[in-house]
Amino acid sequence: PHEPALLALDRLLQIANEEGVRLLIPLIAYKSALRGDPDTYGPDFWKVGSATNLKFKNMLTQLLGRTNTLTGRAYRDDPAVFGWHTGNELVIGDDPDRRRWLHDIAAYIKQLAPHQLLIDGRNKPNDVFDRYDEFAHDDNLDALSYHTYVNLPQADTPAGTLRLIRSQLRGQ
Repeated sequence: PHEPALLALDRLLQIANEEGVRLLIPLIAYKSALRGDPDTYGPDFWKVGSATNLKFKNMLTQLLGRTNTLTGRAYRDDPAVFGWHTGNELVIGDDPDRRRWLHDIAAYIKQLAPHQLLIDGRNKPNDVFDRYDEFAHDDNLDALSYHTYVNLPQADTPAGTLRLIRSQLRGQ
C-alpha cells in the first residue's frame, strides 16, 4: 500500500464526516495509469482467479479493512463512504471474462463491506442499455452508473439517452 495516499484518504474521510459529505470512491480507473488502471496490477486483470485478479482483491481487502489513522474507524464502516464504485468508466461490454469479473468482484466487495453501497461504474450507456436484468438479479450490485456525456446510438443528446433509459426502466 502507498501510505501517503492512504493518509490523504484518511484525512478526506475525516473532513467528509465533519462536513456531512458522502463520497463515492472508485476502486480502479479504466485507462489511467496515473490513477491506477488494470495495467497497474498486471496481465489478466479481468480473469477471475488469476494472479493479477488476486493482487487486486488483496488491495481491496487492505483498503476496506484499513483503520483510519485519524478517526479510528475502518473504511468498511465509515459513514462518509456513500459507496464503493467498481471503477471509473469501466468498459465491460460482451466480454465474458469482464462480465464474470464484475459479478465476482461485486460479491467480494459486498463480503468485505456489507453495509456500504456498491455501484457498478460504466463508461457508455450502450454497455448497460437493454442489459438491466443481468444487474437486477445480482444482489451485490446496489446501483449502476455510467457517464452521460456519451449518447446511445439511437439518441442524439444526453437528455435523449436518459429519456430512453427512463422509459425502459419505468415501473421497475
